[in-house]
Amino acid sequence: MRTTRQPSKETLRRKTLGWLSLGALAGLAGCKLQEEEPDSQDTVVEAALVSENGLAMNGLAMNGLAMNGLAMNGLAMNGLAMNGLAMGGLSSTTGLMTTNAGRNIVQYMIKCALPSGHQWVAQDQNGNSYTYPGSLGVAPEWETSLCGKDCQERLSACLLAHVNNAGVHISLWIDGEGSIGWGKSPDFPYMEGAFFGNLITNQNSNNVAGGWQGYYCNGADYLQGAVPGRLGQPMATSVYTNWYGGGALCAQGLGGVNKCNLHSDGSGFDNCTISPGGVATTWNHAVTVWRNFERGLPYKMCDFTTNLCLTASGSATGSAVTAASYTGVTAQHWYITQVSSGQYKLLNASTGLALDVAASKAVQTAYTGASSQLVAVKTIPTNPGRFWLVPGSGTAVYDGGSTAGAQVVVVATTTDTAKWVLTGIVPNNVSFDPSILYRLRPLTAPNSSVDIGFGSTANGTPVQEYTSWNGDTQKFNILASGAYWKIALKLDNAKCIGPVKNGIANGTQLEVQDCSGSANQAWSGSTDGSTGSVTLRNVAAGRCLDVPGGLTANGTRMQLYDCLGMNSQKYQVQ
Repeated sequence: MRTTRQPSKETLRRKTLGWLSLGALAGLAGCKLQEEEPDSQDTVVEAALVSENGLAMNGLAMNGLAMNGLAMNGLAMNGLAMNGLAMGGLSSTTGLMTTNAGRNIVQYMIKCALPSGHQWVAQDQNGNSYTYPGSLGVAPEWETSLCGKDCQERLSACLLAHVNNAGVHISLWIDGEGSIGWGKSPDFPYMEGAFFGNLITNQNSNNVAGGWQGYYCNGADYLQGAVPGRLGQPMATSVYTNWYGGGALCAQGLGGVNKCNLHSDGSGFDNCTISPGGVATTWNHAVTVWRNFERGLPYKMCDFTTNLCLTASGSATGSAVTAASYTGVTAQHWYITQVSSGQYKLLNASTGLALDVAASKAVQTAYTGASSQLVAVKTIPTNPGRFWLVPGSGTAVYDGGSTAGAQVVVVATTTDTAKWVLTGIVPNNVSFDPSILYRLRPLTAPNSSVDIGFGSTANGTPVQEYTSWNGDTQKFNILASGAYWKIALKLDNAKCIGPVKNGIANGTQLEVQDCSGSANQAWSGSTDGSTGSVTLRNVAAGRCLDVPGGLTANGTRMQLYDCLGMNSQKYQVQ
């Protein structure tokens, strides 16, 4: 039996980052777990966390579970038969194990349910075998016995806490009972909210009546650091609801009554009570989520009155930062990265320069850590969702004014044009888990995969189509590259797929290159809802990864070509 202890305050002050994500699910069905061995990166991260604080994974996890629509897709009704993993509760012929999206849900269920070092092996309807490692250990009894009411609620709260209906990987700090543990982290200062309920309500044993029940309530900081697919951003989901209504806080509830009980150290909520039909129901297994502005995700920052946005004008150090209408260019995108408690650096996505102040005017300069380059993002108490941007340690604020194209200034007064709305930008509608090894199988050749010629990692090695086999030449990590993705070889993660001579024309062939972080090696992704396949568009060329003429012969060189929606440009990402 796993034993846990509370982490020390010093341990919680450490920044320990690990990936625990599914990628996009439901509508983003193209990203599925292939039948891979347990990933070494996951093993290292989990072992480090266990050795430091005695917990399976206290606090840190990564979301990306796109659960939008699962009420219809079948998590509650289609295969979560909780009569024990060892008893074959997840059928190989019906339900979740029969689809890409369903298997991804199972993957995350096992990560939530079982502790680190445990795993579950399952088969799909075609006899393919899949290995799912555990991590959080919130429902360990499911491995060998029934998952009763309490078990179901713990597992459901864990799943709900990781929902992202935008399919974006966001760093989270989670608090809860048992193996998750309690405690705060200075790297995740904003309480997003609490999640609770029961998504598994069609079972015969120790069950709760009433069907799918998923709930959340807002934490005090749910508008701070808001990111796509999470609380504080517009969401269209049937997965959970705020039963207390609208933007009601966990500590407020209906009529201002405290409906969630705060844990003794203030790091989360022990339980939450709702009263459907006037009958009080207490959910005793809530999970609380904390977050920050997401590292690596670009934001636009626009004043809420005129909707003029911070814009880099020019790329040289000292160039002005102006307020301009939003057009979506990268000069209007900024990375917000915490430097110290309450202090952030704002780097422009186009120039790489930092927001700075010179003679009370906003400029861009190479980042040195100077106090003038540090910005406090302060909530405006009377205007939720709007923020003052305060440079240095002073009290003056950035003000965009009301004239498009004018240089942003720093002023002592706080007018409406100094109140900013910060919005995360998602350039893709598909997300990938960096810990998973993927294959890319063209729809035009379902028995073939994208392959590295001769198994070589030398620069210039051709990228080709070849009959699928279980070799490393056909396995890739799809990793974040700024706001986009790079396709790195399992053979060598320092090697990426890119166009020959950085070409951008139709017919440019693909080859192995040293990973450079350039736009030539960057890809955006989109999904085809009818097939669950993924199309990959090269950022520099604006053209798609393509099989010439939809050929099926071994050795066919992969190329770039205009994105025309053809099956030769659609891939099962497995």
